[in-house]
Amino acid sequence: MRNCTVIIALIVTLLACNNSRKKSENIFRNGQNLEKTDEIQLKTDDLGTIDFLRHQVFEIEDSTFIYVLNKSISALEIYNLTSAKFVKRIGIPDEGPHAITNLQGFFVHSSDSIFVFPQGHVKNTILVSSKGEVLSHFSPPVPKNDIHGIVNHKSVPSAPSYFKDKKLYFSVLPLLDTKVPENINESVLLASEFILEDNQLDFPDKMHYPSSYLKKGWVTYHTNYSRIIDEKGNWIYSFAGSDSLFIYDNNYKLNSKVLAKSKEIEEIPSFEVYPGKLNSMQMCIEYGSYGRVLYDKFKNLYYRIVRLPRGYDPKGDYDINALAKSAFSIIKFDGEFNRLSETVFEKEIYDLNCVFITKKGLNIPRTNYWNEDLAEDMVTIDVFN
Repeated sequence: MRNCTVIIALIVTLLACNNSRKKSENIFRNGQNLEKTDEIQLKTDDLGTIDFLRHQVFEIEDSTFIYVLNKSISALEIYNLTSAKFVKRIGIPDEGPHAITNLQGFFVHSSDSIFVFPQGHVKNTILVSSKGEVLSHFSPPVPKNDIHGIVNHKSVPSAPSYFKDKKLYFSVLPLLDTKVPENINESVLLASEFILEDNQLDFPDKMHYPSSYLKKGWVTYHTNYSRIIDEKGNWIYSFAGSDSLFIYDNNYKLNSKVLAKSKEIEEIPSFEVYPGKLNSMQMCIEYGSYGRVLYDKFKNLYYRIVRLPRGYDPKGDYDINALAKSAFSIIKFDGEFNRLSETVFEKEIYDLNCVFITKKGLNIPRTNYWNEDLAEDMVTIDVFN
């Protein structure tokens, strides 16, 4: 009996050690791991939002600012990240001839020149000042390949819109049933360019899904993608269902394809024939997905965020917030896309959609929907390097 008690005690001890080890491994992996180096706390006011989903970092002299879109009150909120202070709020017109009643995103060109984009359209894009005054209004004609006049541009940090060479550059998501293999073909274009001087909207015919996607069916979540432009002028694309990063030149010619596979994800499935009705969220949760790509111009590093697989709960995983329950990892690459590490973060703490880069490093807000410590008037941001 005594031997039995000793064995049981030993088993309990081993299990405790294993659980402790698993918890530790759930945070950091071997390699040049990301480690927390700083913390920022931003206090919001009564009207302020803690949702940093639509944001842009902008540098002015020696200070770093973050602009955040508060859709509920049609405003941009500006924080000085260097001093951790709220700066001001810029109202976006929601009445009058150039009103935008359904905001999608924005692009800060300068502190007094900000493009604001409506959802589902490029028409009625406006340029506002730091006081919210409308400086310009843009309304290009609807191109022939539009669906009912809709340009389903993303204009979010995972695929931001840009202004350069007197053009606005948008990324576009398809408006079709992606589970039908015939629908994913080279005619589905993923980028648009608005030439302001000519009031013309073009869709470059080279920018479509990569060959590994074509003539295959995919659940909607796995047809999503992230794209950025780096300091070299290359477009970097991360497709949710692909274990590679795709590097295009400024004319969307594919220059290279880089293996950027997570150790935590097996193959993400596609379909040779139309599968009919399918639970897209279940597949996204169970198989995981590749997400946002980021570029750190200060350290010449690239990052890829990965939503990790987990078990599907049919009773609890019934809306988009279920995706925030999944843990995620961040893969770090050097400037030549050599893989340096993959760091796994605990679930239900950070919002992987709100990650941004500053001179200090990789900033990740603790604003996960399921975070039990979430405050309504404070955004806590952990900085990693």
